[in-house]
Amino acid sequence: PAQNLNKHWQVPVPSSQFPKFFSSDLKYDVLLNDFFARHYLASPGPGAYTGNQQTFWREWNALSTIWMDTSKNRALGRDYNADLKHFLLTIQLDPDGYVYTYPPTSEYRNKLGWPFPDYTHSQGRAKAWDWNSADVGQDGWKIEGGGTTTVGDGGAWHILLVEQDAYITAENLAIEAYQSPYLIIGIGCSHHIPMKLEWTTDKEPEWSEDNMVEFTVNNARPVDFYIPIYQYPGWQGTITQLRLTPVTVMPEDGIELHMDRVHCAYDTRHAVNNTSFILANWRYYLWTGDDDFLKKNIDRIRLAAHYLRSQLKGDKESMVVIPYWGHDGTSGMSPKIRTGYGLGSDYWDLLPMGHKSVYTNAYYVAALKAMADLEDAAMKLAAKPNPYGEDANSFRKQAQAVAKKAGEFFWDSEKGRFIGCEDTTGKRHDYGFVFANMEALYYGLGDANKAKSIYSWLDGERTIEGDTSTGKDIYKWRFAPRATTKRNTDWYCWLWANPSSIPWGGQVQDGGTAAYLSFYDIMNRIKYKSPDDAYARLKSILDWYSEVWDAGGYREYYMEPGKLQGAGSPGALGIDAEFVETTLVPLTFLYGFLGIEATPDGLMIEPKLPSALTQVGVRGLYYRGAEFAIAATNGKITVKCTRNPENRTFTIGGRRSAGTFERTVDATYAILRAD
Repeated sequence: PAQNLNKHWQVPVPSSQFPKFFSSDLKYDVLLNDFFARHYLASPGPGAYTGNQQTFWREWNALSTIWMDTSKNRALGRDYNADLKHFLLTIQLDPDGYVYTYPPTSEYRNKLGWPFPDYTHSQGRAKAWDWNSADVGQDGWKIEGGGTTTVGDGGAWHILLVEQDAYITAENLAIEAYQSPYLIIGIGCSHHIPMKLEWTTDKEPEWSEDNMVEFTVNNARPVDFYIPIYQYPGWQGTITQLRLTPVTVMPEDGIELHMDRVHCAYDTRHAVNNTSFILANWRYYLWTGDDDFLKKNIDRIRLAAHYLRSQLKGDKESMVVIPYWGHDGTSGMSPKIRTGYGLGSDYWDLLPMGHKSVYTNAYYVAALKAMADLEDAAMKLAAKPNPYGEDANSFRKQAQAVAKKAGEFFWDSEKGRFIGCEDTTGKRHDYGFVFANMEALYYGLGDANKAKSIYSWLDGERTIEGDTSTGKDIYKWRFAPRATTKRNTDWYCWLWANPSSIPWGGQVQDGGTAAYLSFYDIMNRIKYKSPDDAYARLKSILDWYSEVWDAGGYREYYMEPGKLQGAGSPGALGIDAEFVETTLVPLTFLYGFLGIEATPDGLMIEPKLPSALTQVGVRGLYYRGAEFAIAATNGKITVKCTRNPENRTFTIGGRRSAGTFERTVDATYAILRAD
């Protein structure tokens, strides 16, 4: 089945293979189950490789699929949890611990960071060379010191260097260093040797050992090397020449170089990659109990966490600070176009949430808590101690410190909500970021008092001066609140150069919305308001969904051009196409009203029934290798093991059981433990 943007509603929903939610309200059960299955089965769906491949989505992928046996869906061409495991074990980390954005198999050329901006957006201030065709020739590069060359054969420039100290070079350049904090060099070599990259500038026109970096090429076919050239003090001003030289004694048969490309690249890294990587590993391990997985990956997870605590100053500042070039939190298009500024740092990729960002720090708090659990588990498995001295206790202490400092730092007491970020000039940016407030509450930056203030704003009990949207209009889109409540025409990446030409509410990040926000909205309402309040919100979403169903799908319901974003087209609403995280919305039933979550102590079941329901439940929940049906009424929890192929023993309510079994406990809270 595939998600056709025009006939999306024709995706078949299987009845036997799929988990089911149930309650005392059949009408909403039908809508809820259809909503989840339709988005799960869509293409793209919530998978590490078949959906959005960016690392940041792994937290959402884990939430979406880890609670079910996705191996039963192999016939549909996807085993999402197996894909998630593979991704987490293989995604590349750089030597400092930054987690790459894309897996090696991705079609995106820049695996390190976000796909945009790239050198084509530099207004001529950066450059790139691709030798994939004979038509381009050497494209301004030349060989010094003897050799032969062919271009385009196999999509590369093939060079044979035969003289000692031979090199290839590009001259008469005018590259603005700030527009190219990275150089991506796609190169292969017939010998395992170091390569020396050198450059000259308008201020330093002579070759110098100070303006040089070495890297080792140990591959015959071209492989991309991401050179963090910004780290070198001499990379500034205007770059006038580049030179690549093998650092070795020239062998008798010479040295073959195979050049695929040299690209100037912006620093499009997202620090939230690391937080999502940690959270996805944590969720995967707690749900599966896969000890071998944790043993294999714990040192990579530790490196990713250490990057946040050290390179991004998490320990020093008690919050992460994003230092990447172009991510200083300032606008790239106001009061004039500032090429190279205003880069996005997270999911909301047109907004300059750099330097000190509430969004990144909210996920950082959650990642620190997750690391404490993972360190405890690793010690029980007799893993080696954390090489950075960051044990479970230090992670818990740091999580408390960041939650306290960041929770206060980003809070605007006058407006009673979280700001988005503070830039390097000290300016604080607030456009009524509903998404940031919701995710900050969920991941641990807020408390009951802050939640009360936030929801008095969102529910229209109070009006904030200067906001464009107030009162009932905040929920104009019905399936989710607006992503922002204040018109923004001047705080974006420089690529988004004319936002005022689009009316308020015409873009997802400016008064539009993305459906996934309702997951955080409902979960927060359950925790901070009441199950009744949250269920009313869920029902209103499902009523809207019923209308969409009757209309024949999202694209039929929203016929107005530009209304739906997706598949390369901008728009106001993010629901289908690449918005695979929409799958989260119906899972508020699982994680919220049923109160199910995997913890280090076992599977927590803490139902939060609204008064309108006498029962809530799920069939087909998969935990530690067994399948369960779980139902809750007021004061009773029933757990039925329906499939237990490994004959594992489980304990609930003080009773141990193996095989298939059914147990009911008179309680409002229970823990199911795998023994």
